[in-house]
Amino acid sequence: MTTDEPDARAPVSFGLDTPAETGHHDTIQLALKEHQPIDALGYPIGKTLKQTATAIPRPKGISYEHWLTAIEVATEHFRLTAGVITPTRQILESLSSMPTETWDIIYDDGPNQRSFESALALKGILKKGSGLTFDQMRALRYLTDVTVRGTLETRLKHLGITWERFQNWQRDPRFNEQFKSISEEVLNQAQPLVMMELTRQGVRGNLEAIKYFHQITGRYDGAVSAADLQAFLNGLVEILQLEVGDVNTLKRIGLKLTKLRQQTLGGGSSNG
Repeated sequence: MTTDEPDARAPVSFGLDTPAETGHHDTIQLALKEHQPIDALGYPIGKTLKQTATAIPRPKGISYEHWLTAIEVATEHFRLTAGVITPTRQILESLSSMPTETWDIIYDDGPNQRSFESALALKGILKKGSGLTFDQMRALRYLTDVTVRGTLETRLKHLGITWERFQNWQRDPRFNEQFKSISEEVLNQAQPLVMMELTRQGVRGNLEAIKYFHQITGRYDGAVSAADLQAFLNGLVEILQLEVGDVNTLKRIGLKLTKLRQQTLGGGSSNG
């Protein structure tokens, strides 16, 4: 492994000093020790095989078929061991019929191996952050922690990462795909808490919260219905008939309103 590879056994320091921030760090460390989630058949819960193989580009010199096979072998090993035993080259090679040269390319102690580990992280076989450098993994955990306040700019500054460097990481599928995957998980996990807060604000009489609550529950979507618009046009016609005395002018306005109704409501007879 290269020197910038993260050691799964070593604690990750965020450079945080306050007790509260240290507590968040300890929580992250505890979570990383838990087993990966599995489905009813014992397979890892993550992206599909093809989604994973497409998201993380295969190393040069490896066919798409072999790239799929390598990930599939690791997936099957995960099922057989219930995710307890970390897949190694020796184990995966013994379970497959792919040539040794292919595994030599994948396990190069460099970028190819990091790509493979990133793919396994997306698949749900390895922990998120696998295949990344120490700084990337540190940033990934810090930027996806919803308890950390501040803009992206201030958080990057806290980590000592320039905007240019972060943009380069975003162009790296190994980092960006895991960043997106964790962000989606955080969003899903936060939904119940957000709904509870929205309900609490609505009960307190917050009008905007009440309106949004009705929108997402289907009681009110905030849009003007076709019936409302038709009623408005009918009322407008009645006002014009009372206020405009010239018959020819009324006819021209009536024709324009009829055309407008057909364009917006799809036709139909007018009551005006």
